[in-house]
Amino acid sequence: MYIAFRALTSDGTCVSEVVAVLEFKRPYALKHQEFASALAGQGPVTGTCEKICRQVVKYAYHRNTPFVAACDWETLILLRIHGEKSSWYGGQAYAAGIEADGVQLTSQVDFKRALWVWLRMALGAKLAHYGLNLYSQP
Repeated sequence: MYIAFRALTSDGTCVSEVVAVLEFKRPYALKHQEFASALAGQGPVTGTCEKICRQVVKYAYHRNTPFVAACDWETLILLRIHGEKSSWYGGQAYAAGIEADGVQLTSQVDFKRALWVWLRMALGAKLAHYGLNLYSQP
């Protein structure tokens, strides 16, 4: 699922862009232990989740947003990818790895608030690119 926005810049140009990407997976596809070391900053994503991670990063690359997420209805992974976009995807990215901040939630009670905060960060970052903020008036 792509989350997009439309806004007017200060010169009157209408801008419409993807803010974030949220990928839904089959139940229990996201395994805590395969993301744990990566989210702690101590190693890569492993196992079958490595493929899922590469997939959402590819979506980020093609949709020009560092904000990607994966959800299997039991676990929600929210990520913000760092570095130049050119380093996110392709052979160089697979060899060197990709740096990102992220959080893994396993309590559905926390999903709504965390997703709201993450989307607000994504929208704020995209608007800032155009010199706008969340409270800009047309």
